[in-house]
Amino acid sequence: MFPLFAREKYHNIDTNYKLALIRLVFSLGAAGAGTVWSLYMHSIGFSNSEVGYITGGAVLLSLALSLVSTPVLEFFRARRVFVFSLLLYVISYLFIAFSSNKFIFIILVAALATAMAFRKESFAILFRDTTSREQLPQREGLMFALVNLGWFIAPVFAGLLLARYGFSIVFLLSSGMFLVALLMVLFSDLLHEKKVFKHIDRNIFENIHKYIAREELIYPYAVRFGFNMINGFIVIYLPLFLFEKGVSPSYVGGMISLMALTHTVFDFKVGRLSERHAFKPFFIFGFTLIAVLLIVASFIQDPYILLALIPLCGVATLFIEPLQDTFFFSFLQKAKDEELLYPVYGTSTHLGGFIAKALPATVLLFAPEQFAYIAIAIVAVGIVFLLVHMKEDDVLAISAMR
Repeated sequence: MFPLFAREKYHNIDTNYKLALIRLVFSLGAAGAGTVWSLYMHSIGFSNSEVGYITGGAVLLSLALSLVSTPVLEFFRARRVFVFSLLLYVISYLFIAFSSNKFIFIILVAALATAMAFRKESFAILFRDTTSREQLPQREGLMFALVNLGWFIAPVFAGLLLARYGFSIVFLLSSGMFLVALLMVLFSDLLHEKKVFKHIDRNIFENIHKYIAREELIYPYAVRFGFNMINGFIVIYLPLFLFEKGVSPSYVGGMISLMALTHTVFDFKVGRLSERHAFKPFFIFGFTLIAVLLIVASFIQDPYILLALIPLCGVATLFIEPLQDTFFFSFLQKAKDEELLYPVYGTSTHLGGFIAKALPATVLLFAPEQFAYIAIAIVAVGIVFLLVHMKEDDVLAISAMR
């Protein structure tokens, strides 16, 4: 009786809210695995630079797949692509939980890169299509608040479980969360298609050209690239640096959770606030603050003071994360442009993630970790200079969005 009642109540929830709840469950799995990811790779024999290059290679694969995802999204539709990506997550993490073989691990990394590419594009389009233009900023803020709620809860438990039971249980539970997210999609009305495409945009190079031809789209690309570069550096390299200095994984997980808590509490409020203000000052402040924090971090020797900087980085990215997709969609007036332009825009996620991994990995080959902080800070400053020259007239007002 109770399962039937719960299912009926679930069906009555607004479709857009269902997607936000699915994203929450997904983030629990992603945060749990992400918190221990670099430590796990280190434990099975990969060096710090190898961690960066392998994960960076996976991101490049995701980038390439994003570029070819336009015809996939138009032919199969975003909902089916989203289901496929979740299934791939479930299977991949289940295998990682029971295997420590390096060769198998690299194959699974490639599978996860595929899942990540298709999941990001399909989810973002689904989320945009299930809400109105007036509600998009606050709904994006709410969704990212729930995402960060997952990142607040999961890292603490991941650190504790790792310390007591090892890596396998963490990856097994993450796989379980992805399975729950998949079931939530299957037991919803998300599979009912609404868009119909008379023409499939199969020419990848033409799709890229159409994006580049719109010069104003460089700004949302730079913003998302910068956010993912910064976030990737914090999640991948700070745990490694702190662990090598003797800091417990549970402490690192706790600080990542505290960083996520900042977003959980304030992402929705920032989304609401953006309805009445321009995007530009939010982004300039966020990237400037993160650059300052990274430069300060390069001078800190005490690992516990460095540990305390992680939540402060969350304050900086608070002004970027909940607005990035709304910023991109504010340049689009046609619904059919989403499948055409979003995959190219989506490569900014993967390119930012690649730089977050490959740039510090290269720096670490020739210099101590302090220079890795400075390298990321320099890129953040470059994004600030680009945004300063943005004409706000290029951005549609919320009322003008479709």
